[in-house]
Formats: sequence, C-alpha cells, structure tokens
Amino acid sequence: MDLVKEIVKAFCVIAIALSITEFLLPNTALKRCIRFIVGLIFIVSVINPFLSEGLSLNTNILSEPDLNKLEQLQDNISEALISDFEKNTEEALKKKLIENGYEISSVDIKAKADEYNNTVIEKITVLCADDADAIKEEISKFFETEDIEIEVKKNKSQ
Repeated sequence: MDLVKEIVKAFCVIAIALSITEFLLPNTALKRCIRFIVGLIFIVSVINPFLSEGLSLNTNILSEPDLNKLEQLQDNISEALISDFEKNTEEALKKKLIENGYEISSVDIKAKADEYNNTVIEKITVLCADDADAIKEEISKFFETEDIEIEVKKNKSQ
C-alpha cells in the first residue's frame, strides 16, 4: 500500500512539474513539440513502475566513458588525419616540382603527430631523374627542412 502511495505522489509531482513547465513556455511554434515531449515523459513515468524491471536509463554511458575506446578512437582519427596530410602534401609537392621543370616519378612523405598533436613531416623521399641537390634546394623553399630528412633517389631506368 505504501508503494502505491509513493507512486501516486510521484505522478502528482511529475504532472505538476510538467504543467508548470508547459505554462511557462511562450506561445510559439515549438510549444506543440514541447507538449508532445512532455506528454511522452509523463507516459513513460506512468508506465515505468508497472514494467517488470522498469525503464532504467544507462547513465554509466555518460558518467563513466570507456577510456580505452576513446583513446582508440583518437588514435584512429589521428592516423586518418596524418594519412590525408601525407597524401595531399605528396600531391602538392610533386605538382610544384613538375611545374618547376623537374622530372618526378614519385614523392613519398612520412609524417607524425608531435606532442601538441600537430602534424609534422619526418621524411620526404623523391624518385626522380634530376640532380638530387637541386631538388633538395627546391624542397627547402616549400618547407622548413631543418628537422626533415630529405632523400632523393634516381630512377633505375636512368
């Protein structure tokens, strides 16, 4: 009997709170949507005690995130960003070198994320038919190459 009294008290409190909330809303187009949501909340609160286990919202999802999954997601995003950076930079550098008259077969760039999550280039490898020193000098015009290892390889067919 005490359980029934508590349930009725809870319904009354919820109904009064929802009514006050609806009363305070301005007469706008959103009022219909909010009424609908308020009605759903009331219906769920009425049905909840009669279900065998009740409707329990899993708040652990919000309060205790799985740090391993978050770290894995962050690593995946970081890897994808680095991969895109490498691809786009390779294409841009190859295009620029070809525009400047060099015969470039391929450009390979290896990048990594530094301690501040900035993407930095570690190594640039160029496969070409031209003078290695001239290409290294040309690359140094585009990048701050102090910390970048630049390797220029001759085409085997040359």
